Amino acid sequence: MSLSQNQAAKAAGVSRTQIARLIKKGKISVQKSGDGETTIDLSELRRIYPTADPDRPRSSAPRVMNNGTPRAPGTPSTEHAAVLQERVAALLRDNDRLTRELERTRLDAAKREERAATETQRLLGLLEDTQRRLPDQRRQEPVTQERRGLWARMTGRA
Repeated sequence: MSLSQNQAAKAAGVSRTQIARLIKKGKISVQKSGDGETTIDLSELRRIYPTADPDRPRSSAPRVMNNGTPRAPGTPSTEHAAVLQERVAALLRDNDRLTRELERTRLDAAKREERAATETQRLLGLLEDTQRRLPDQRRQEPVTQERRGLWARMTGRA
């Protein structure tokens, strides 16, 4: 069964612009009829919106939930809510998994940092020890005596 964009929007319970965005992004495939009208196959619409119903009433009267109480406009159906709850549960599982992975990565980084600091201290100690053991080979200037004149040398005066 082929639907126009307006019919597809009504069946899915979303706006026509939402359907147009999905078509533009390539999320919903469409067919062009000979007169240029865009049509969407019902199975394609249900791939994205599992609860799409082409016989959805046009009236704006509140829909009735399974227990008979009126459902406010915009409230998801039970099937749609179940799909959303399943997605939320999957996202929560992914979040938990990624949190554990992040914590493991942080612990590994802290251990590597601690090992690097220990190794740095060890190498600095070795360097200082080696420097203490080496003789001082810097060129030392000879200590020169003050030059005294001939008379001071002969008389022994300073």
